[in-house]
Amino acid sequence: MQSAGAGPSTQRGPAAQPTTETIQQMLEENQRFIQAAMEHQNAGNLHAAAQYQQRLQQNLMLLSTFCDQRYGLCKALVKWPHWRLRHEVKEQ
Repeated sequence: MQSAGAGPSTQRGPAAQPTTETIQQMLEENQRFIQAAMEHQNAGNLHAAAQYQQRLQQNLMLLSTFCDQRYGLCKALVKWPHWRLRHEVKEQ
């Protein structure tokens, strides 16, 4: 089975400003986490699969934080009432 080792997500804190290279490394790491989680799940090792899924989730949250800090996406969405209305309808 493939092992996704410690990579960029364990090397920086939430305040760090990522470079394009760092973001690319995180995306590649996410791909390895997905592959490893699938392999462990298919082999019946659900605990290991869940650990990789947790690491993937942490990376995705960190990437979304970086994106929000850089582009202010959440602030922009709050200003778009039409987006909020469509989003709220879909959730119901």
